[in-house]
Amino acid sequence: MATTLRNLTDDQLLSTSLVIKDLTHLAGAVEYPPDPELRPEIIGEYHFDTKTESAVRCCHCSRHQKHWNGFVVTNETGKLHLLGSNCGTKHYGFAFSQAKREHSAMVSRQKYVRRIREIAGKADEVMQALAGYSSDQTVAALWAKQAELRKASDTAYTALESMALGGQSLFVNDRVRDFEREARRNDSEESALRPGEKGELFKLERRLIGQVQGAGFFRRRTEFQRSIDECKRVLTAIVEAEREGTDNFTPQQLVRLSTDLNNAGRELLQLFEALSGASSFFQQDNVTRVAQ
Repeated sequence: MATTLRNLTDDQLLSTSLVIKDLTHLAGAVEYPPDPELRPEIIGEYHFDTKTESAVRCCHCSRHQKHWNGFVVTNETGKLHLLGSNCGTKHYGFAFSQAKREHSAMVSRQKYVRRIREIAGKADEVMQALAGYSSDQTVAALWAKQAELRKASDTAYTALESMALGGQSLFVNDRVRDFEREARRNDSEESALRPGEKGELFKLERRLIGQVQGAGFFRRRTEFQRSIDECKRVLTAIVEAEREGTDNFTPQQLVRLSTDLNNAGRELLQLFEALSGASSFFQQDNVTRVAQ
């Protein structure tokens, strides 16, 4: 096990175990506490099950109390010390908080470098899939149907598109008898009725008929293509980062690459989910609802 993690390349970092699952073969570990005046460096952490695994003797506690969670700490002497998860701060004070932050940054960097390399290794496969989505015949048929309906009535299509994507409810106006107005009619109004005339009064009542089903039908082609292009852009950036090497990338840049791909992939997946339900727009009950 390395006695320091400072100045590791990303290749070296990926081959380093920052979470140690077996301490029995830990070379260089001593039971006495480290010099609190020397700068601590955390080179690993351990977490064991309280029910199935043995606890670890702590070098800080006066009676070498055992802990199931803790850190492997070193300093300029090269010796390794095992400290319980809460004992490092008690032993070192503020200096250990700084060591924990450095260790957390190292764990995070390892995670994102590994993820970027895994993605880069599958980039060609994903790029081919994205190209297939752009030319998919089923999706192309959807765009053609959109164009057909928009050509028939651009105004009606635009209004329906807004209601469908906005999740608005649809209403119709029913012509119904206005019994209240009829009951309030005075004698002069009654006498003015012609012989045989019923004198029925009507009003319009607004009735909820539901929402447009298959709202995904209205998702736009430009939106779909933009999402695919964004996935390609981020994938290309990740492949270039892998080819050039990530050693000079800041933690923020590594996180940004991973986050951008997550966001782009999530958006594309949401579009596919919406498009997969587009066929329900053409079901008879929905067609009748829209026609009303």
